[in-house]
Amino acid sequence: MFLPNDTPSILIIPFVLIETLGFLIRPISLGVRLVANLAAGRLLLALGSGFVYFLFSNDSFLLQISSILPFFLLIVFTYLEFAVSFIQAYVFSLLSISYINDSLHLH
Repeated sequence: MFLPNDTPSILIIPFVLIETLGFLIRPISLGVRLVANLAAGRLLLALGSGFVYFLFSNDSFLLQISSILPFFLLIVFTYLEFAVSFIQAYVFSLLSISYINDSLHLH
């Protein structure tokens, strides 16, 4: 299962160890990739909305007017986050299917 055909006997142990490690790390890397991308988008939206709230809640009229551009950028980032989440769902599905296919149909 973890060994290609016609493998020299000296390479059997390293091949089995590397392939086993690879099969164990695949689901972990898939989860880490998904969580990191979603957390980065959420952090971007949280920081942007905090910045817009700070500008808008200030007593200065000039700061309130200057919050218009960051507000529209926040809307653009929200749409971008939706697009990234759909792409992440697609990539997660494709990689999950690929990993399941590899585990069912060996070499």
